[in-house]
Amino acid sequence: MDLFTCSLAKLVSNTVFPGVETPIGNIRFDAWLGNKHITEEPAQSTYCLPNDSWVLHWRSTAYTAELLLSPILYWQRFSRQRDRTDTVPWWILDDVRAGLWRVQASMPMRSSEFVSRWEAGYRWQTGGINSGQGLAAQQWDDIRTLVALGTQDDQWLALAATEKSLLPTRWLTTPNSLGTVEYLDDGLRVQLPNLQAGEHCQLQFAVAWGPYGMDNDGPWFAVDSTPEMILMSAECV
Repeated sequence: MDLFTCSLAKLVSNTVFPGVETPIGNIRFDAWLGNKHITEEPAQSTYCLPNDSWVLHWRSTAYTAELLLSPILYWQRFSRQRDRTDTVPWWILDDVRAGLWRVQASMPMRSSEFVSRWEAGYRWQTGGINSGQGLAAQQWDDIRTLVALGTQDDQWLALAATEKSLLPTRWLTTPNSLGTVEYLDDGLRVQLPNLQAGEHCQLQFAVAWGPYGMDNDGPWFAVDSTPEMILMSAECV
């Protein structure tokens, strides 16, 4: 593990699904670095972390890529503190999990693409865009379970480059060079510009679900999470 520093990390031989299993289907996190679809093959190394978290590791001569998979304990604890018999109808959350990508280029690399989408066999019936400030999000349901998927929008990506050093600041100096978020019928796609040798980028997807109906906004609020929430849950920096 090179891009995350995590306490109690243990190298294991497990093959871990690069995504999230929900009650109405699986959402997969995929990445293309340059022309290479890196998640087409299993991770070269897998690390087990506290709180049912994992880091998947890929490396080549051109890049190092790691995907942190973790629950977001902040929202789980927040939800448990609210007695469901007293909860207002707009907040019921069953679970929330996230995938946090970190990539570092070893040599100049063309634009990268990160996709989070439903695998075949999903059971949702309807879905659509439901975004907010700094958040690109969609929701789907099967009339029983509501699942939300979210990532940072273009506005947040600019903030990440200027204040958080999570993206190359030079992306801000070239017109139309910052990453773009695209809504798919079955997910989200984020395209980021090229990386120079030694540069790194970070991007996340969050998935949350709860009961459908009663104008339940719990899953939507939960996918509007910060990277710090994800890292804290996995005891990483």
